[in-house]
Amino acid sequence: MEWLARYSEFVSPDAIQKVVTTFKEMYSANNDPAVRDLFIAHKHNSEAVATSISMARNLRARRDGANVDSDTFDQNLAIILSIMEPLLINDANLEFLYGLGMVHDLAEHLFDQPLPTEVHGWKGKAFFKYLLRCLTSALRNEYGVQEFLTSTGNDKYLRRIMRIFEECQEEELVANSAKIIRLVLRDDAFYDRVISSNPQLGNFVFVGMNKHFSSAAVVIESSAAVRNFTRKPAYLSLINTDSLKILVNLLREPKHERSKSMLLSTVKNIVKYPEHERYLKQIGANDILVLASTAQALAGVVTQS
Repeated sequence: MEWLARYSEFVSPDAIQKVVTTFKEMYSANNDPAVRDLFIAHKHNSEAVATSISMARNLRARRDGANVDSDTFDQNLAIILSIMEPLLINDANLEFLYGLGMVHDLAEHLFDQPLPTEVHGWKGKAFFKYLLRCLTSALRNEYGVQEFLTSTGNDKYLRRIMRIFEECQEEELVANSAKIIRLVLRDDAFYDRVISSNPQLGNFVFVGMNKHFSSAAVVIESSAAVRNFTRKPAYLSLINTDSLKILVNLLREPKHERSKSMLLSTVKNIVKYPEHERYLKQIGANDILVLASTAQALAGVVTQS
């Protein structure tokens, strides 16, 4: 993979895709959890990520210096990020990424993709899906989230992700944007700051879930995001009644069975605010309250056993 990153400009995109796909099948996306876990924890001295980062930075410098056109930049960045994506599943590679300050670089590339409200006839650029995949890997631990949130001091990267979640229609882009929102709400170190700066974030995610109601991928990631948002009672009053209605509708939809446990956890969180519990009873959602209570009781039994 290091060789592939270094000489990617001289290898056909199809050949690169075949190598990357084979690598994923063997390691990062292997169906055998034991193989995948070994790959995640493997210690090594490979410079594949460092080479990819160097190539990406050189490419950007050439673009900024008008030495490469926009289309070539987009295609070459897509190739570099497609190579980097499966590598970032490995913890050692992620450490290399952090050590070289690449979280900031990845986040800056979010602005190389105009959004639907910024351009007529919107089309996702070749690199965009790989960029979001790399970012979700980069944010899987606290240090990555810290770099994502604090490198500019004004949450501009999170707000860009929120706009992608709101404006884009492609399922993978929306689901990965929801995943990033979920990740920045995961750690106590950043939780209060994120919500203080974005008090309507929970309602915002519920609106997105309603918009993409038929997408299991979007609902799964968004369910985890709203579960994280509602975990502190101090912010429960920020959730509005429209969001509660969406929550009930999602729980009553059989196609979202995979999201049910996370949605029920959200209900268990929300009813700690008495007005929300009263409202759910008022709109006839007693079945949802019973489900949440039963799930909580079963969880307690499992814990005790």
